[in-house]
Amino acid sequence: MSNTGKATADATKAFLEKFSSHQFNVLGKTGLHVSGVGFGTYRVDVSVDHHHDAMHLAIKEGVNIIDTSSNYAEGLSEELVGDVLNIQIADDNIKREDIVIVSKGGYIQGQLYITSQELKTKNETFPELVEYSQGLEHCIHPKFLESQLDESLKRLHIDCIDVYLLHNPEYYLSASKLNKAPIEEARSEYYRRIKVAFEYLESEVTAGRIQHYGVSSNTFINNKEDADFTSLSKLIEIAESISNNHHFSVIQCPLNLFETGALIEPNQNASTKMIDLAIEKNIGVLINRPLNAITRSNKLIRLTDFWPEDELSSLELQDGVNQLMAFENSWDGLNLEDSIDPQIVKDVQVLFTLGSELQQTWDTFEGYEYWKEALTQYILPRVEFGISVLTNANDFTNDQQIWFEEYLSIINDLIKELSNYYKSISSARSHRLRAILLNNLNEVDTGQTLSQLALKIYLSIEGISSVLVGMRQTNYVTDIIIELKNKHSKDIDIKWKELEINLVNAL
Repeated sequence: MSNTGKATADATKAFLEKFSSHQFNVLGKTGLHVSGVGFGTYRVDVSVDHHHDAMHLAIKEGVNIIDTSSNYAEGLSEELVGDVLNIQIADDNIKREDIVIVSKGGYIQGQLYITSQELKTKNETFPELVEYSQGLEHCIHPKFLESQLDESLKRLHIDCIDVYLLHNPEYYLSASKLNKAPIEEARSEYYRRIKVAFEYLESEVTAGRIQHYGVSSNTFINNKEDADFTSLSKLIEIAESISNNHHFSVIQCPLNLFETGALIEPNQNASTKMIDLAIEKNIGVLINRPLNAITRSNKLIRLTDFWPEDELSSLELQDGVNQLMAFENSWDGLNLEDSIDPQIVKDVQVLFTLGSELQQTWDTFEGYEYWKEALTQYILPRVEFGISVLTNANDFTNDQQIWFEEYLSIINDLIKELSNYYKSISSARSHRLRAILLNNLNEVDTGQTLSQLALKIYLSIEGISSVLVGMRQTNYVTDIIIELKNKHSKDIDIKWKELEINLVNAL
């Protein structure tokens, strides 16, 4: 089912006025009214039930802007948005006109990357392809964007996307830097490609498949001398050269307590700051990564509270690692070669040396964020892959089945214990950061979470249209809505450089 229509100024305003205590803003020259917090879908997936629950709750609580992209979960994020919209509209909870849908195009990853490689074997390729790294390419050529827009509309079950953004087009500049291309030549070609993309997007506005367009870039906030810097001034100049009535209306960029370039970096024409130029030109500003900061020293900091359970001592954790390592040493007694190709057994055995690796690394992670990334990106996938290979090769004997069940039990217990250990480390850090924010805001400590205090600051910044928060679980939604209901003065005086120094010293 396709939901016809598009978000309108009157409908979005009427929807948000039902939530009289919430902060909402006008999304720049679009005229659309958006909740101060938006639903970011970077890590949501149509196959996960609690992601559905979270989005339904967010809409019920007055969140009316949803940000997604064609590459999030390889399109499954857009499918989730489409499914939730279908249900909400069918149940008469909302009208299509109430909700602002933002999507993006440009990335070539996953299955699309495989398709790109297959095209190359036929001496074909996507036009003006940026070959950035293994598994990652990029393209903003109209032919590619048209195909991506086609697919996004299908997955979203709508016939018009309200805001369509070029997704990190600066990959062209980054690739040019890697290839040691002259910077001025690279910039000239970069903005030429963006102009061609803008001209195409204007045609899609005329066709009625999008209402407005813009750019999502991580480098809007950079120093203007950086090789991959994206200039908002230049993008406005390009749009104005295309038409006096252009529809370049929205930008998206990172902003959090550690990444403040949008507010303090004088990187636009006449040394203007990005946020000030956006206000002057009535450009809507969506901010991402509000609770996932990357510091100047490239540390990942999650600006939220952590809730560790019972924590074991370092000695007890070391005993757990030793137990896993000892159990893995009993591998040879499984005699897997009796029923499975010996070469397969030899190839897979390396996947079952987690204990030996953790012996060297278990106490080296800087916080829960780093441990979780290692866990989800490396540890769990390798174990699951190893067992699946052996299972497909032959059925386990009873003794082998018992061994693998006990192995997984030991791993699961150790993972839980290590997770609590690192949650405790990150929790202590969050308490220190929270104390600094309370002091800067002259706030009385009433039990606000770190994420609520951070959000309070973002909602008080003039020129920010909506803060895009990843709300994958209902408890995340509840935490954020509590702060959205509060009143936020736009005259809070934050000394950003001083605040960053204090926060960095507390890490």
